[in-house]
Amino acid sequence: PPLVFEAYLTRTPGYRLGVELALATGSAVSGLVVESISEGGIVDAWNRTAAPQRRIRAGDVITEVNGQADISTLAAELRSSEKLQVIVHRSDAVQSGPRAQVS
Repeated sequence: PPLVFEAYLTRTPGYRLGVELALATGSAVSGLVVESISEGGIVDAWNRTAAPQRRIRAGDVITEVNGQADISTLAAELRSSEKLQVIVHRSDAVQSGPRAQVS
């Protein structure tokens, strides 16, 4: 079964989210697939303090941000909000599609 967990990220001025995201395609889960994580970004900072099973990694799917689950609003919410409550699904059956622009 897929693992589902919450991550709490705080956008700090001058720091990027630090992830490459793509639309999740061909899977039971819709959202944004994490393709890579950059060192020094907000997600990297979360991963340094989170329990190992709650670290965001490539292949994870962000399915909800601040209560918004609609695919069209996920990227906008990631770009614009200072406090981010992110729901992450981890499954081996996820494929990525077109990239989504989020800094």
